[in-house]
Amino acid sequence: ARVAMAASGRVNIGILGTATIARKLVAAMNRTETAVPVAIASRSLSKAQAFAKDFNIPCAYGSYEELLKDPRVEAVYIPLPTAMHKEWTVKAAEAKKHVLCEKPLATSVEEARAMVAACETHGVLLMDGVMWVHHLRTNMVKEEVTRLGGAVALQVNFSWPGHLDVSNIRLQPENEPFGALGDLGWYPVRASLFAMNFELPERVMGVARRDAKMNNAIVHFTGVMFFRGGRVASFDSGFDVGIRQWFEIGCPEGSVRVPDFVVPYATDSRNYFERVEYSDTLDFTVQAKLDSITKTVKVPACVQEERMMEEFCHGCLAMQKGQTQKAQEYASNTVATQRVIDALFKSATREGAIVNVVMEQIYPFTHQKK
Repeated sequence: ARVAMAASGRVNIGILGTATIARKLVAAMNRTETAVPVAIASRSLSKAQAFAKDFNIPCAYGSYEELLKDPRVEAVYIPLPTAMHKEWTVKAAEAKKHVLCEKPLATSVEEARAMVAACETHGVLLMDGVMWVHHLRTNMVKEEVTRLGGAVALQVNFSWPGHLDVSNIRLQPENEPFGALGDLGWYPVRASLFAMNFELPERVMGVARRDAKMNNAIVHFTGVMFFRGGRVASFDSGFDVGIRQWFEIGCPEGSVRVPDFVVPYATDSRNYFERVEYSDTLDFTVQAKLDSITKTVKVPACVQEERMMEEFCHGCLAMQKGQTQKAQEYASNTVATQRVIDALFKSATREGAIVNVVMEQIYPFTHQKK
């Protein structure tokens, strides 16, 4: 199978679970040249069969173990609850399958490291399912930030209403212990690390609002990250307010603002979310230091769901050739995000007390170190 993958330039993907987000990603796979969904598994065979029928997937399994034994499957996508990510990522790695895992990656940085170590040991890729980082716009934003002297202050807001239902898995602490911090806050934390060139903050503080009517889950989270040299990033995320998904990066020579960084408000995103009154633009704005006029930066048409799948497949193919640079980058970035999420969560359990973030080399591919 691995020889076939390298020869064809395509990757056969199995999906572990029939979550709503999986429907979005499989639709994206079907529009790429590289990702081929070949199998779907659910603990309910009838659910797997219905999903397979909807997306013309040739094989449906009634257990995750069966899918991992399928020799045609070269990589897996894991949209399971966070509490199940470590178990099935490790099992997939042991079966020599590359892994695209939904965020948050794990329930702790220790789990995240164990997942990375398993994938490293078995020579497979591990990438988290953060789509916006793969958008063409993202590198364009970074170029503007660099031109303006680098990030000094960052504000991020991401809220997504409609999940306030006790039966929603996001509000079941045994499955999703971080609640809104993990489901939504993962994006602002990743945006903050992205803006700061993936340097870890020195200290963080966080405040959570839990809802007793919603299994006492975290429904709203506000966090602050303090970086070396006085740089700072703050964010606000919640299930309990209307949709917001913007960030603004303040730099010495100006600022950059993106109004829709998580799910672009654009019609070329294939209706992967049902939208309401979204503008048809992927543009972002740049404002110079002392100028009241903003510059709008035009972004080429891009569907981030498809680009993420293509980049995942390119990473799998690179691993087959012994090229681990992308694997190191993906693993390092997701472990860094998990570390900050853990520290913010710890701060919230201490009523907002400042928590120090251990500064260390976070590249997990230990054998690569000199």
